[in-house]
Amino acid sequence: MPQGFRLLIIAGVHGQEPQSAFLLEKISNDFTLVEKEPCRVFSSSKNDLEIYSIPRFNEYGLLNKIRGNENKVDLNRNLPAGNWSKEFSHIDYNPGPIAASEPETKKLVSLIKGFEPDLIISIHTNHFVTVKHPPQVNFDGELESHGFKLAQMLSELINLELTCDIGYSTPGSLGSYAKDLKIPCITLELDDELDNDESLERYEMPLKKFLGAVYKAQ
Repeated sequence: MPQGFRLLIIAGVHGQEPQSAFLLEKISNDFTLVEKEPCRVFSSSKNDLEIYSIPRFNEYGLLNKIRGNENKVDLNRNLPAGNWSKEFSHIDYNPGPIAASEPETKKLVSLIKGFEPDLIISIHTNHFVTVKHPPQVNFDGELESHGFKLAQMLSELINLELTCDIGYSTPGSLGSYAKDLKIPCITLELDDELDNDESLERYEMPLKKFLGAVYKAQ
């Protein structure tokens, strides 16, 4: 494990996936609040493992139970990835007028550039718009990388299939943007049929074991 490992964890990207935000809030319970607007950012630093956590990335969407933000933009289609496109097949996939048009996206891009994470974990549920897919651990990055080995570890701990193809196009997604920057990105697609408490019971300990394993390796 590289020394000075930096990990960014994000959840609550889509307001219809509150379980992701609830889970990361619990995991970040003892982290320090470092930024408040447009979304709260927390940090934790232990033994050369530095973590930045954004549990409620899309605060407006979560409060109003919609996929997009206040401007009805899908924040996971608004990242300035090389594959960003203004075209979209469904209104819920609205990528915004231009890449990184939204305040939440601007904050995330700024944080990634400043923090320079060695790994990004994005927590979702498998709530779908047009294409149904099972819960899974999806990886974007080089298959020979240390990030892929961590994805394999997390897949085993959380007992979900590891995939490298979600099965449909995701222009402007965080995974696409991270891949452009050569930052390994793990997207957790957790079971949307579980409520907040059930998700916490199912996934909290495996995620904490994963973070503990990364911490001990420093």
